[in-house]
Amino acid sequence: QQIYRILRYGGVMITVDRSRSYRMMRKYRKAIFHSALQSIISFGRHEYKTLTIPFHSNNKDISHERIYHFFTRKELRDLCTIQGFIVDDMTYSHSDGSFSDSRSSASNICTVIRKDIFIDNEIKNSDTDT
Repeated sequence: QQIYRILRYGGVMITVDRSRSYRMMRKYRKAIFHSALQSIISFGRHEYKTLTIPFHSNNKDISHERIYHFFTRKELRDLCTIQGFIVDDMTYSHSDGSFSDSRSSASNICTVIRKDIFIDNEIKNSDTDT
């Protein structure tokens, strides 16, 4: 809502969701496994894509918990359209810098969204088809 409020009409924003990166998956593999196990044990009441990860500040005695959510393309698209944005492009980026619609070996989801005065029904309907 804040981004929609401050972005001008016709303004474009590029977002990168890095939750599917190899570094992220490798670093938090225990938390990912634990979250999936909790989802199975709770019969789906615990969402497996939401992780609680401990965070240590410079002072090692103080510890906090951060929450990460591993978004899917559909979740990101729905989140953007609910807030009133038009999704111009959504692709996977790979570690070599290339882009594709294939999730295999993808590390990031890149999304280009736009704030427009009028939302064209054709554009909105075609966005939900993919």
